[in-house]
Amino acid sequence: MHKPHRARAAWRCAALLGLLTIAAQPAFSATDSARHHHQTHKRSLAKADRDAGQTSRAANGQVGVASYYSSRFAGRRTASGERFNPGELTAAHNSLPIGSLARVTNLRNGKSVVVRINDRGGFQRHGRLVDLSPAAAREIGLTHQGLARVAVKRIDSDS
Repeated sequence: MHKPHRARAAWRCAALLGLLTIAAQPAFSATDSARHHHQTHKRSLAKADRDAGQTSRAANGQVGVASYYSSRFAGRRTASGERFNPGELTAAHNSLPIGSLARVTNLRNGKSVVVRINDRGGFQRHGRLVDLSPAAAREIGLTHQGLARVAVKRIDSDS
């Protein structure tokens, strides 16, 4: 009688030991992590190639999509360290130097405005080239549309 009971107990111990061994294994190995990083990097490069069509570099500047800041950002610090003022003609751009001037032209209606670059932004991940202050957006007729295709050209401070 004791032999079947011992056999069942041995099987239960073996099964429990097997489950504990599996549970103690790491969820993923370093090679899995490296593979994930490589695949993510490849997807990022492919997305950058696709986005190159949305934001193109013209000989005299860049062409892409503009959006504008919500007024709720008023008073928050910009990348330049100053506080955001929705009434000033300012903009955020990821590659133009902070403090530089740029002419932004709405390609739909031809209206343009000169803005001072005072911020950076994460808006590029949404396919946008520049983010304008509400005052600058009004100047080029962007506030009703929300988004517009624009040309952005840096203005040399020497001229």
